[in-house]
Amino acid sequence: MGGAESRADEFLRTTYKDTILRRAIAPFVIGVALSAWINSQWGGMEDAYINYQYAVRLAAGEGFTFSPGAAPTYGTTTPLWTLILAALARGGLSPHAAGPVLECVFHGLTAAMVTLIGIELAGAAAGLLAGLFCAISLSVFFLTGGMETSLLMFLAALMAWAGMKARQSGRWRGVESVLPGLLMLTRPDAVLLAAPVILFRCRESLRQGVKLTALTALIYLPWALYAFMTFGDIVPFSMRAKYAVSGASGYMGLSTFLRQYVALGKGSAVALWLLLAVAAVGAASLWPRAPRFRPFIVWLPLYYLALVKVGRAPDFPWYYAPPIWVAYLLIVSGLQRLAAFAPERRRRIAFGCCAALCLLVVGWSNWKAVAPLRARNPYLSFHRMLAERVSALSKPGDLVATAEIGNIAYWTGRRILDIRALTSPEVLEYAKARDIGPMIRQWKPDLAVLLGWENQPELKSGYEIRERYMYWNGMYYNIYMKK
Repeated sequence: MGGAESRADEFLRTTYKDTILRRAIAPFVIGVALSAWINSQWGGMEDAYINYQYAVRLAAGEGFTFSPGAAPTYGTTTPLWTLILAALARGGLSPHAAGPVLECVFHGLTAAMVTLIGIELAGAAAGLLAGLFCAISLSVFFLTGGMETSLLMFLAALMAWAGMKARQSGRWRGVESVLPGLLMLTRPDAVLLAAPVILFRCRESLRQGVKLTALTALIYLPWALYAFMTFGDIVPFSMRAKYAVSGASGYMGLSTFLRQYVALGKGSAVALWLLLAVAAVGAASLWPRAPRFRPFIVWLPLYYLALVKVGRAPDFPWYYAPPIWVAYLLIVSGLQRLAAFAPERRRRIAFGCCAALCLLVVGWSNWKAVAPLRARNPYLSFHRMLAERVSALSKPGDLVATAEIGNIAYWTGRRILDIRALTSPEVLEYAKARDIGPMIRQWKPDLAVLLGWENQPELKSGYEIRERYMYWNGMYYNIYMKK
């Protein structure tokens, strides 16, 4: 009798797991399909090609160098993503081809994980809705094309799921234990999630928290040691250069977020504050019921506070993306909580109507956010075009001075003098002074690809403008060639 009951229980558990996984299939497929469509429309972010270039050099056995003959530099902020691309390049897959495919998969997997987390937290309907929110995040995927953001979001969502399952399964405890270290290898600001997770685990069980801390250090410290021995620093030089040259911009703010993620015109601000209010209700509902999800609730405001108010980070649209899936889960939970105020017979109808309205708002907002992509905006392929012109005007071994280093380095194979100093530490002092004259005098590049600078004495006397291209608001990119 006991054996029959055991088999029945096992059958029910297996059936339940199969049902849950089937519900995650639709968000996965939609996420992969939509992100693949976006990838087919353009070549990805200019900054993504910096990682692609490092991956190509690594695969060629040159180490973390950016261009032929250059010294090793820590110009990428994502070692894990770069190493993955380098491994694929070593196997014969070009980073510019392999990167977007991986991104599509990770975007779909994130939508699937958000679905599973939502089912665990709030039930099947809520989980599916949260997964769909994530899957149709066109603006998130468009604004991070070719970069590591989809990997970061997937690892974060996987850590949330593993943390909730860790109490019942040693296997999931093992998965959770390696993820904080992998997240920090993916991007430095992942420490804003890794730290709350570790702190909450320490409060729950000091032994488990110490173990998680030790494993995080075990995974991350080898890279930190390598970085210190190779580059003399564990902080990416590109980050130091951005702050040294541009300073703390402090431009991250509400207007950019509205324009890129809640693109509803005049109603954007109202829609955002309504969604934030619903998310706050969801956070208050989940906090006592889901202690293992608390670090992620904390991560959402902590992330934006750290980048906007403390770090005063540059206003790059992809900086806003990593914790946005948490907001989707909180919004869904808030809708569910608000629907509970309706009469019992009408709660499903109330939740369904609210869900349909939010899905429409999120979907329409994302559709409008990718308007430049749908309009075939020429600026999306501008940097690739510049690279092709540089390749046609130069020869192997030539030195090219430019700020647009990603596409030009990757597609031409030429040596690069990075005038922003992200990958060329030797020019940092000149870059801080915003004076390219000494760079031109000292390194005498064969070509310079610059936005303007027509009146620079060193360029007027020693170079001629061979080609110029309208870029934005009356500004021109000039391709200078040594006389």
